[in-house]
Order: sequence, then C-alpha cells, then structure tokens
Amino acid sequence: MTHRYFLILAINTTLIVTTLFSSCSKNDEDIAAPVISIIQPAANDTVQITHGYITIKVVASDNVEIKDMEMNIKDESGTVLFNYDLDNLGDRSYTCIENFYPQHITQVTKLKLNVTFQNEYKNWESKTIDFFVKP
Repeated sequence: MTHRYFLILAINTTLIVTTLFSSCSKNDEDIAAPVISIIQPAANDTVQITHGYITIKVVASDNVEIKDMEMNIKDESGTVLFNYDLDNLGDRSYTCIENFYPQHITQVTKLKLNVTFQNEYKNWESKTIDFFVKP
C-alpha cells in the first residue's frame, strides 16, 4: 500500500518538475506580442481630408525587436483602399506616420484601419479601429 502512494507521488513530482523546467526559457519576452497604439485617427472619429490626404499614426513597442508591420484600410464593402507593408524593422519601438490619399470620397464614409506587428519570435498582435472620413 505504501509503495502505491510512493509511486503516485513520484510520478506526480516528475510531471511537475518536467513541466516547470520545460516552461523555463532564457527569453521570457519571447511569449509577448508587440503592444500597438493607434494614435491617429482615433477610434470612431470623423476626419476631414486636408490637402487630399489624412495622416495615419501608429506606435508599437516590444521587449524584443519588432520585425514586420502590415497596415491596411478598407471600406465597408471590404475593398482595400490603402495597403502598407514594412519588413525588417529591427527596433523595439517603432512609430509609423503615413499619409493616406482617399479617392472618390463625396460624403462621410466609414473605414476600417487594421494594423499588425510581429516581433523576432514571430509573436504578432493586431489592432483594428473604425473611423469616418469626410471630404
């Protein structure tokens, strides 16, 4: 009877120790994805087209190097109006400021901005907001 309890205890202890050691990593930060902030436009904000464009400003940061960024703007039908892709960034913090030149906007139009960042460990994060553009 005592051997049975000892065997169960030994198996449980082995499983716990194996789990703890396998979950340890020299790079604790490799499990975290970049943090994204969409600065401009603000979510659900209405933006006036000035000089033919609107400015998009996005900031991302991470504990490790950010490698890739993708950004797109779609209208309500899902048509891509703007697409931006940047690879091999190599920074822990990145600020993207891009001008978007919307075409054929004759009334207040709802758009969707989606931004994705990926770090060197292939952990990624996306953020999406809706905003409105007026001529």
